[in-house]
Amino acid sequence: MKLGMLELLKKWANKLAAGLSDLRVAIILLLVIASSSGLGTAIPQGEPNSFYLERYNPHPWLGFLGGEQLLNLELDHLYTSNWFLFLLAWLAVALLLCSLRRQWPALKAGLRWLDYSQPRQLSKLAVATSINNSNGDQALLDLATHLRQKGWAVKPGPQRLAARRGLVG
Repeated sequence: MKLGMLELLKKWANKLAAGLSDLRVAIILLLVIASSSGLGTAIPQGEPNSFYLERYNPHPWLGFLGGEQLLNLELDHLYTSNWFLFLLAWLAVALLLCSLRRQWPALKAGLRWLDYSQPRQLSKLAVATSINNSNGDQALLDLATHLRQKGWAVKPGPQRLAARRGLVG
């Protein structure tokens, strides 16, 4: 019973993370935050409540937002309002999850060796080089030692050598 509940919770968490990390959500949040910032620029911030009641009750802002509505929506201190800070936190979480969900698999793939073994595969690489040497095996061992000393990761194979340095490799 507990295992089924754990699987259900994990599935729900994955769906939630996928929804939050959707780039479309982040773009919508950016648009909402930008629009809200525009409101904060157009409406004076940090004035006493009486200022908004006296100014916007007789003449509502944009024809529909009176002083009471401005105060209830916390538009008198928009940049420190709970809902605006929540939008900023939601955007941060969405971008963090989006980055983790996209970059972590790319990093893991970059750390894996792509070991080409066929000459046709190797010839397509821009940095592939073939060197003929009469002392093949010993030359490969010497080259592997030299590359390791220069900070390369080396993966020797039969009559061949693969080396990489960093993620670009």
